[in-house]
Amino acid sequence: MNTFLMQLFYYVLFTECIQASGLKWVRVNVPQYRSPGESAQLLCDYDLGNDTLYAVKWYKEHEEFYRFVPKARPQATSYKLDGIFVDMGLSDRKKVVLRTVNLKTSGLFKCEVSAEAPSFSSAQSEARMEVVYLPKEDPIITGVELQYQIGDEINLNCTSGKSHPAPILHWYINEQQVVSPEALIYYPQVQHRHGLMSVTLGLRFSLSSRHFLGGSMRVKCVASVSPVLWKGDRESIVQSLPIKDMREALLLVRSTGHKLHTPVTTLLFICTSLIIISIVSGLNIKKFKDIRSFSKSATNQPDKDETETRQTSTPVCDSTTNIEIACDLTQSLTSNIENVGEAIRKNVNKAAEER
Repeated sequence: MNTFLMQLFYYVLFTECIQASGLKWVRVNVPQYRSPGESAQLLCDYDLGNDTLYAVKWYKEHEEFYRFVPKARPQATSYKLDGIFVDMGLSDRKKVVLRTVNLKTSGLFKCEVSAEAPSFSSAQSEARMEVVYLPKEDPIITGVELQYQIGDEINLNCTSGKSHPAPILHWYINEQQVVSPEALIYYPQVQHRHGLMSVTLGLRFSLSSRHFLGGSMRVKCVASVSPVLWKGDRESIVQSLPIKDMREALLLVRSTGHKLHTPVTTLLFICTSLIIISIVSGLNIKKFKDIRSFSKSATNQPDKDETETRQTSTPVCDSTTNIEIACDLTQSLTSNIENVGEAIRKNVNKAAEER
């Protein structure tokens, strides 16, 4: 019994020593993303220690597509797999080069390294690569009206271009992102050929004066592509691709209707006040004497009244005189107001057409 335990002890100790001096670690280096048509180099680095390499195997989603066995002839072998095209001339025990990647190339890649006898140890490492197809078109804003007034409901839709993965849309009003759930309307993703997708995000809110800065409101829709490179919290935004990863559409809304009502009313009041002042100031002494002379002949008053009026130096007007003055003022004021009002309306209409 003691002999058996001693043999078992030495066997375990010998095995541990072999493993300690054998294969230590395996590490992969896989591009996080690629664009369709590009090549991708997958690196597999490892430390065999005192072990001898038996094989290096590559898997995509647990399906083997490349194997390198030093003692085999040929040493390298590739296996057919959808979306995988191995460049055998550039691949070896440390790396695999994929040509002309496409959307089906995306996935989890694993490198497994195994050693010869006596350890027969093995180790593996994995990483994810995403093939990203960025949208070629800017997002499109629909539902735009020709004119808006304060109190109107804005009801817009923003539709992205085709991409993979699906774009992420955001609305901005005057450079402030819209985050209110009540204002955003989400629609299902639309599937297109070759695995491409497009999305639509709606925007709905009531227009108020606070939305206008300097007489206009800027509404913007931004589409970006953020591929998830690992399950969980790991996420990366495409930043270094040679083509744009973010596109936007801009809508400029100018204030009309009620927004223009207040300044027009103020202008009309000012013009009316100026007209009244100018008319009253224009009633000079000669105009006043003509009106009195007319009223005097109508009432058949004697010259004595006129003499008494000069002596008192206070103009005395009877009821007829007051009526004539009022009529004259009313007619002049009405005519001038109509002319100014018509001019203001023409200017407002002209400004609206130019906008």
